[in-house]
Amino acid sequence: MDKRTLLFSLSGGYFLYGFLQYFAFFSFPAILRANDVGNDVIGATMMLFLPFVMTFIYAPSLERFQHKKGQNREKKVILLCGVMVAICCASLGAFAPQSQPFAMMSVLLLAMFFLASAEIIYNGVTIDNLDKKGLIENGTLRLLMNFSAGIIATSGMLWLLQILGQTSYWLMGACLLLLALTIVWLPPVSNHKDGDNAPSILKSLKNKNVQQGLVFSLVISLTLRLPFSQLSPLMIDSGFEIEDVAFWGGVGSCILGMVGSVVAVWAYQHFPTQKVMLLVFVFYVFGFLGFLANIFYFQSILMLGIIFSITMAVMSVLYVGIFSVWMHWCSGEGSASNYALLKSCDYFIFILSSFVSGFIVEMGREINLFGNVLGGYASLFMLSLCLLILALWLIIPRLLKNI
Repeated sequence: MDKRTLLFSLSGGYFLYGFLQYFAFFSFPAILRANDVGNDVIGATMMLFLPFVMTFIYAPSLERFQHKKGQNREKKVILLCGVMVAICCASLGAFAPQSQPFAMMSVLLLAMFFLASAEIIYNGVTIDNLDKKGLIENGTLRLLMNFSAGIIATSGMLWLLQILGQTSYWLMGACLLLLALTIVWLPPVSNHKDGDNAPSILKSLKNKNVQQGLVFSLVISLTLRLPFSQLSPLMIDSGFEIEDVAFWGGVGSCILGMVGSVVAVWAYQHFPTQKVMLLVFVFYVFGFLGFLANIFYFQSILMLGIIFSITMAVMSVLYVGIFSVWMHWCSGEGSASNYALLKSCDYFIFILSSFVSGFIVEMGREINLFGNVLGGYASLFMLSLCLLILALWLIIPRLLKNI
């Protein structure tokens, strides 16, 4: 299969992945907060990403099943998982967000399991079929489709929620997911080599490139992504209506994120990867300072929306590089299992930090920290800023030398 056909086939799955991820990460917390659900419960929504933490456990078995006796079963596995995700989405209409948030989380958790299983196959196909330049293009495509899905999952779906009844709203989401699956009918075929049929967790852990990727993932999650699970609640508590959250979290950040993804291809082709990534880390120092300045001084809804959108755009530049570097490191025997281990670590730290961030914000509200209703959010950004500066001084330059 040529590169263009492969990328086109992968795009449907990337849309499916982006839609559900954006909804779970951004729209669902906003819906809960608009229904007076507490920040401590909202912090628990990051448990929805638990299936991605567990993929390293069963990824080797799934990879072996995928290539048993030379059979490539990617298409069937991906389609099955996609249909199950759509069914879970449709069933959410039976629950009330205010009184049954944990029941909704349980259904979304099941949907995330099927999504994570499909992603294992997608990543293996990508790594086995694309060279380093192709991986950069794949990273850009992935983010473009994720952001396109994000616009629909945030701005579009939150806007529809104001018009449609809850049951119709969730059925509409399920139909969109099924529509995305039509692109996946082009069967991705892996260039899996004979003999590469015994991937295991132990082999992945012994891989030095994977070990380096695990450290890199840990640093990113504990510095850049610590406050991210509380961004949509911050908007609600800052005076945003849910339609405003839909605009800035969807149209604003996603369009700029798409621009950032395209810029990333040019940046990584013309400048060393290390310098581009280091520049992004330094930008986030100023980004966190911008959030703090708005909380304490400006208190502007417009400024908060702009800072949020620009921050997400710059993050897309970083992640195009991260996707390509990680996939290049994971190439070879057990490629899908190697990448699953990296992603599992990435999501584990993300979930853990999200729980911590939720409790920090809730405690800050209870004690009226800094004499400001947003004091809990301020303390969260201060902690993130300190960790980022410490990492820039001690760890990040050393990691980037090895890319």
